[in-house]
Amino acid sequence: MQSKLLLSCIFICFLQACASGSLVDDLKSEGELFENAQSYLEQKNYPLAISQLESLATRFPFGLYSNEVKLQLIYAHYQNNAFSIAALHAERFIRFNLDHEQLDYAYFIKAMSYYSEYQSSASALLKRGPEGFDQSSGKEAFTSFQQLTTVFPSTQYRAQSQAKMRILKENFAAYENRIGLFYLNGQNYVAAINRANYVMGNFPETQQQGDALSILILANNALGNQLQSDQALSLLTKYFPEHLALQSGSFKTPFIEEKRLWVRILTLGFFN
Repeated sequence: MQSKLLLSCIFICFLQACASGSLVDDLKSEGELFENAQSYLEQKNYPLAISQLESLATRFPFGLYSNEVKLQLIYAHYQNNAFSIAALHAERFIRFNLDHEQLDYAYFIKAMSYYSEYQSSASALLKRGPEGFDQSSGKEAFTSFQQLTTVFPSTQYRAQSQAKMRILKENFAAYENRIGLFYLNGQNYVAAINRANYVMGNFPETQQQGDALSILILANNALGNQLQSDQALSLLTKYFPEHLALQSGSFKTPFIEEKRLWVRILTLGFFN
């Protein structure tokens, strides 16, 4: 009898241990959960902060801290490098809180989530050819920053958003140049020219124009289009006199050959 009672106690304790976290949270008040979440956020313990905030959101969906909890969940997921989840939470907050005083913050974290996802995934470019790099998160980031600065022209995040948009433009242009260089080295000169011209026409304010002009010079020269090659060289000399291709005093290709076919770059910096 005693052994059965002992086994029953052990079994009950085991079940309680398994569910202790959720049971304890269920017994806490809204204020206690919120204070715990703030403490974890201050400690930068984002997994535990997320756990407390999610308990708050589930148990008190219309509570005193409901909107603040939603915003903090966006922030905590972002800081925990769960960028896609942070963007999803931000999008949901924006959709249902159009008159909230911190709506611009939700827009900003949404944009930063896409931006961070884009920058972190850019390292994949070092493992495969540039044609395999997905640009969608970068485009989402640019659109989100653009929406923020349009809807909230006086937002405190305007300067940061504009700076990130400039970086994204440089990266988009660098990506196109990498593809152009890929075609150039594959002797597909017409495709290389098309890519370089796309950079010239769509990213006129970027520093990547110098590399696009270098591709135009090399591709046109290979095709025997001396006039077009000379025109591109004239533009490079006029607008990018410090470009690496001109450092020897005359034009010399700035692109170097490495082991992998697509890595033939020196000035095509992708991580601005």
